[in-house]
Amino acid sequence: DVIVTIDKVVNATEDIAQSVKVKITDDDDPEPTVTLSTSVTSINENPAQTATITATLSTASGKDVTVNLGINGASTATAGLDYTTSGLQIVIPAGSLTGTITLTSENDSLDEFLETVLVDIVGVTNGLESGTQQVSVDILDDDPEPTVVLESSATDIAENGGTLTLTARLNAVSGRPVTVNLGFSGIAQGGGVDYSAAGQIVIPAGQLTATVVVTAIQDLL
Repeated sequence: DVIVTIDKVVNATEDIAQSVKVKITDDDDPEPTVTLSTSVTSINENPAQTATITATLSTASGKDVTVNLGINGASTATAGLDYTTSGLQIVIPAGSLTGTITLTSENDSLDEFLETVLVDIVGVTNGLESGTQQVSVDILDDDPEPTVVLESSATDIAENGGTLTLTARLNAVSGRPVTVNLGFSGIAQGGGVDYSAAGQIVIPAGQLTATVVVTAIQDLL
């Protein structure tokens, strides 16, 4: 708005305080909206592959548009271990429609669940996010499942409360928990008759071993 008033009159008198108001209507285009896309929705862990993430404007702007990105907390892949990015900010120069970053997989030796990277727009300068934008990129694991061996701390135990330890051992650390279900046979009866033992060993992700204890039970026979 422009407000015009009379400051001074020569050879006349202002008829009370005078002012006029003029509104200047802007005819510039509104700020462009931004959408997000990815060149692929999955990449291999090994050999390393790259996904290109692109920010696209609805119309070219006379200003640089800055798109700030963030990794969503629901992502199951870990930055620096499972993938790297070329940055988390895209600057689209004035007059251009697009800008990009890259997301590249990192190889490791762990057998893992499917890992996903979720990329969001967290802020835009000189533009507006078009609704809620998010892209998803899966990282496909290439590592084999580990093998398991079973070890015993003893070959015989005393009937009166003797114990032995059964150890399940992996040949390589896994990124997933490994469950080893045990079966018992022979003359001795389980289930609290001649001995007691858990029927399952769970090796947590990132560990090589876990154990159960077998305990003999005294009887009069």
